[in-house]
Amino acid sequence: HLMSIMGRPLSQAVMLKYLLQFSSSLKNWEDAQVVNLLKCKYIHCDETSTRIDKVNWWVHSYSSGDITLKLVHRNRGKEAIDAINIIPRYTGIMIHDCWASYLSYQDAKHALCGGHLLRELKYIEEYNRYSWATKVKKILQKAAEQVANRPGTRILTKREYKTLQSRYRNALTRGLDEMPSFPEKDGIQRGRIKKTDAQNLWERLCKYEDSVLMFARIKEVDFTN
Repeated sequence: HLMSIMGRPLSQAVMLKYLLQFSSSLKNWEDAQVVNLLKCKYIHCDETSTRIDKVNWWVHSYSSGDITLKLVHRNRGKEAIDAINIIPRYTGIMIHDCWASYLSYQDAKHALCGGHLLRELKYIEEYNRYSWATKVKKILQKAAEQVANRPGTRILTKREYKTLQSRYRNALTRGLDEMPSFPEKDGIQRGRIKKTDAQNLWERLCKYEDSVLMFARIKEVDFTN
């Protein structure tokens, strides 16, 4: 408490004045860090909810190296991303959790966070008992360990990467034999077809293979964000 430190209380008005001065003094620094982030080869992107005056808001996080910006917005999706205006101008590599709003920005390259994928694979492994999920999880873990043990290069050789790619694709191909057939539209149904969590993850791993495995061939890309 300020009372115990200073020997006198401070009114809410004085505290608010200090906070406003602090916020204003940080504005130039924040603007400069946005410019620096836009120059970075990669940025980590994430978001999480928070309560402000009993109302749900979203904290949007952007980081690279020793720069971290956390900006609040009432919304979570594209409207907020456009208003913050970092991602719409970014042309490097974005490392994230495969959120569709991030993927809609095509001027940047996309790398998917291995930590998020491992959690999803573990869930499918334990809930569905699918061996393909176990195999893909182990393949990613082994590749991540190989890269981590090479602090100088932080990537696989071309031959190693081709082997990784082959094992990854083979595990996913075999997964088709374990899962039920994918549903198809009947020509009348509108909207998205309902699929299982396992099918959705399988499709994502196939569609975004390049982004999933980017950590193994580009040293600036970490396995997780």
